[in-house]
Amino acid sequence: MREPPREDLSGRAVLGGRFLLRKRLGAGAFGAVYRATEFAFGTRLREVAIKLTHETGMTATRAAEVLADGFTLARVASGCPDPEARKHLIQVYEVGVTTDLDGRGYVVLEFVPGVLLMDHIRAFGPGVPMATARRYFRDLCRVLLACHRLEPPLMHGDLKPDNVLVDDRQTLRLIDFGLSRPVDRLLGYSANTSGCLSYCAPEVLRGRGGLSADVYSLGLIMYEVLCGDGPHLHIPHEEGGDVSWYYYAQKQEMAFRPVAELNRSADPDHRLFRVVERCCRFHLHDRYGSMEELISDLEREADTALPPVTVGPTTDPLDRALGCFDAHDSRGCLVALDAHAGCGLLPRVLRAICLADVGDFAGAMKAGAEPFERMPNDPAVPPAYRVRLAAALAAAAREIEKTDPGYAGVADYYAGAAR
Repeated sequence: MREPPREDLSGRAVLGGRFLLRKRLGAGAFGAVYRATEFAFGTRLREVAIKLTHETGMTATRAAEVLADGFTLARVASGCPDPEARKHLIQVYEVGVTTDLDGRGYVVLEFVPGVLLMDHIRAFGPGVPMATARRYFRDLCRVLLACHRLEPPLMHGDLKPDNVLVDDRQTLRLIDFGLSRPVDRLLGYSANTSGCLSYCAPEVLRGRGGLSADVYSLGLIMYEVLCGDGPHLHIPHEEGGDVSWYYYAQKQEMAFRPVAELNRSADPDHRLFRVVERCCRFHLHDRYGSMEELISDLEREADTALPPVTVGPTTDPLDRALGCFDAHDSRGCLVALDAHAGCGLLPRVLRAICLADVGDFAGAMKAGAEPFERMPNDPAVPPAYRVRLAAALAAAAREIEKTDPGYAGVADYYAGAAR
């Protein structure tokens, strides 16, 4: 086995010319992920993502070991009877060893344009609206339930915001099953567990991670979604010694502020807050005993919770704005945005689009020009929003151009970005 220089392979045709590597999306210790175009009979077929190992000269056995997450993801998708849960996974098309790149292992995956979860929610400021948080929670619970119902049950083992993708349709996708482990039904845990220390459940740090560990990690994610922060992100760094025991002791002393103190978008006694807080408890017996129990409580919360979009004083203005935007009520969206105190990029994008919709073309150009230029470098807003903003600014520029020749060419600039 050889470790070659980790060069960027973008621009190369691979796997017998069936795939053209377009752009490297990221790289890690074991390999790199590329956006690629698949061809069949010389005709473009589809866009895919290809994970290639750095290691060359791989045997089939070694490739199966290194690319275990590809096999696991395929197993979860094929063993999941719930079509709604499958929507939150990434499809695996092919796994193998290359013959034209010195024997690297590879996985061909569905290409999903999007941003990581925490980059996405930064657009909302200190915490996302209740309706959005509830949907995120429900979707992640659903796909984790599919994992836990496999035989043997599968623990994801590495739940963290960096392993949750928000696609351009605002659907959550659970990614990276590289640390997933089957759980022994008799023992109730897997002895071979690891993961990001900040998000690991305490019992995982003691080498006994079971399905309840996913409940804990999911709780930390949702606490961040609702509050924009969390005490697990502020554990002092430790070098040397037994790092796992250090994190275990730190988590034992970790104090969570009540969610209601940090997220004012709903009644302080909102049941969703209590569901999240229970997930984050240190002792596994104080958490939900299963994903089924968690989902049951979450469904009861939905039955008693406030409607996601109302005009009441406890409803978050950005929540109302998003509801109006989705319903194509531009004027209602603008009214809600006027009441929003945050200054994130997403509200400014919504405002510009809606101003163009109601005919305030100069206002749209003033509100949207600067956010439009920032969006490619800010992962907080999905690419689909940039396309919609570009289309709105192109329409506004065309109208202004009728009376102001200085706008000649501006519409074409935005129209090109909208294609």
